Amino acid sequence: MRKTLERTRAESERAVDKLADRARDRGLEDDDLLERAANADLDVESHGTFEVADDECLFHVVAFAAVVSQYRKTGEYSPDL
Repeated sequence: MRKTLERTRAESERAVDKLADRARDRGLEDDDLLERAANADLDVESHGTFEVADDECLFHVVAFAAVVSQYRKTGEYSPDL
């Protein structure tokens, strides 16, 4: 089943915070998140819509995109994403 996620910037930021927390809760360490985000090469702010196969895929896309977005803006990333 394919889903489309369309969110405003504020909604995206809230979703990113929530999903990044879920990633850490599932045992993904911050360094692992950064590495996966760099490989994904995604940026939440430049994509208003994502088509994903399922909720699990969506979870990874948004969490990793958030880390990439932060890294591109600041050259650093925060464990408190």
